[in-house]
Amino acid sequence: MHRRSLLVLLASAAALLLAATAADAKLVHTTVVRTVDLSSQGSRIVREAATAAIRNLDDTPEDTYTVEIPRDRAPRLTHLAVTHEVLGGGSEKKGGEVLKLVSKSMTGGATTHFTFALPAPLGKGDAAIVRIDSAFLDDTAPLPRALAQGDRQRLLFDGQLALASPYDTETLKVEVRLPTSAAPESYSQTVSPVTLRGSTITYGPLPGSSAANHPLRVHFDAPKVGLVARSWRRDVWVRNFGSSLEVEEHVHLAHNGASLKGHFSRLDHMQAYATQLHKINAVMSLPVPLPKSASEVYFRDEIGNVSTSRLASQGNRKVLEIQPRYPLVGGWVYNWFHGYAVDGAAFLAQVGASQYRLTVPLVDGIPGVAIDDLHVKLVLPEGAAEISVEHTSPNAAGTPLAIDTSGVTYYYLDTTGRPTVHLRARTVLPEHWTNVAVMYSLSPLRKLQKPLAVASVVVLLTFLIRVLGSLDCTLVRRDTPLRRLAELHSSRARILARVRTARAAVSQDDEASVAALAGTLSSANAELKTNAAALGMHRQRVDELAREPGTVIGAKVVRAVAEMVDADLEWADGEIELAKMVLTNDGTDAERARFSDVLRRVNAVAKVAGAAAEVVRKAAGTV
Repeated sequence: MHRRSLLVLLASAAALLLAATAADAKLVHTTVVRTVDLSSQGSRIVREAATAAIRNLDDTPEDTYTVEIPRDRAPRLTHLAVTHEVLGGGSEKKGGEVLKLVSKSMTGGATTHFTFALPAPLGKGDAAIVRIDSAFLDDTAPLPRALAQGDRQRLLFDGQLALASPYDTETLKVEVRLPTSAAPESYSQTVSPVTLRGSTITYGPLPGSSAANHPLRVHFDAPKVGLVARSWRRDVWVRNFGSSLEVEEHVHLAHNGASLKGHFSRLDHMQAYATQLHKINAVMSLPVPLPKSASEVYFRDEIGNVSTSRLASQGNRKVLEIQPRYPLVGGWVYNWFHGYAVDGAAFLAQVGASQYRLTVPLVDGIPGVAIDDLHVKLVLPEGAAEISVEHTSPNAAGTPLAIDTSGVTYYYLDTTGRPTVHLRARTVLPEHWTNVAVMYSLSPLRKLQKPLAVASVVVLLTFLIRVLGSLDCTLVRRDTPLRRLAELHSSRARILARVRTARAAVSQDDEASVAALAGTLSSANAELKTNAAALGMHRQRVDELAREPGTVIGAKVVRAVAEMVDADLEWADGEIELAKMVLTNDGTDAERARFSDVLRRVNAVAKVAGAAAEVVRKAAGTV
């Protein structure tokens, strides 16, 4: 009981407050023409346009005008703009412009009163024409909320006939525009006169007082309504060198109309498509507007490339007609991304020596479809600085555009990254698709940043290739056998030089010098045996290497090596006999003569070995 008394008390206080506000109001609506547009073909948006003729009845000039939004509709308000035209003593118009919002007030957690500043105070008796444009998202509801596939979708609008306002209204006229010419299921007829003509319902003219507290309820056909973009991400890349823009947009679309009851039949859908296309609730195609100069257009969804699309020119624009893989009905979603390149001349202008101005649409969305979450990313050229963003919107409702200029995006061969501007907005209607301008500076040296970076990378890669190419990373070098042959013949040449030195010191009458020569020959013999065995092994490897494909060893080198080894082995056999003879010291004169011949042969063979070793060294150096 106590709670009911408290509610009654609060209701009485609210009524007294509204009465006091109306009594204190200096302005009065002499005539109001209110248009309720329910003909949206995309999202469930209700647009209202109220044209009111106002007059100041008070002696004190009035410089503000207040717009009231019903508390139950205030959370769904997404757009509000007020313009006016001032009238003098007669009917001459003195001008018109968009009014500036000066204050807001809230009731029950929602903003219900918006106060705008008039460009000039209205004196007593002065009049003006004020136009109030507003839009409400999801202000209609599907009824019934679930439909079978063949049923027709209907929406319900439930509001008040009179214009909510703190000012009195003398004369009121209301027009309701429907999306089709089909007769509505029902509509309010509590006042008179009411006429239905085509797709328009007209109430009045009637006194403003008689319209107060009367409902405006319309149940109407709306088969193609219910689309909403849950998120829309738009990436714009600016190419200063080519003066072009590259745009890619990622879209998550949902149908929030009457949900499908039961399963979906492709056969029934195709039959209805052929005979009753205008009655189908499903959305078959999505027109996406593109700039006139758009080229290299592509469109892909989550599965891959989609070929069921069409690009056509319409006036000063192009339209990409996207056909989803399946028709969209209530409760279904479809995600895709599309992109294109566009000539930057229409969007990018140089306004100074190093100053540039980029002007692009905030978004080019699907006509009539609202966007819940919009994210625009503007990627500027690498080296851009002094970035500023300009954006104006006549919308007095909703939150302002969130702007962040501190982002950086990295791409191929970037060094410092590309400055990036992030723009975020919630509940974006087609009325908000205005242009956004970005000012930035880019010095001539910064323009060369990418070419210089590319040139530096090329030079560095060339240097690394040269360095790596000079390294031998193999476990066994291909020229090892030749190099080893050269070392063995160098060693043999040193042994023979030792023998020649000992020979030069020999005297036939000096047994000591002969004995020294014999000792030298004995040690040389042992070394030469080892050397000969190694020569034989490496000669075999050289022969194998010469037979391998791609080996750079000429036939001349192989023959020289063979002759050199054969001669050395033959000399080694004679050397053994000589050593035996000298060591026994019992040779005859003929044997001693042979001794001299062998020594001469030693000298000849040494010359051959030295020449062959030089050939092998040169060959080893070229492999």
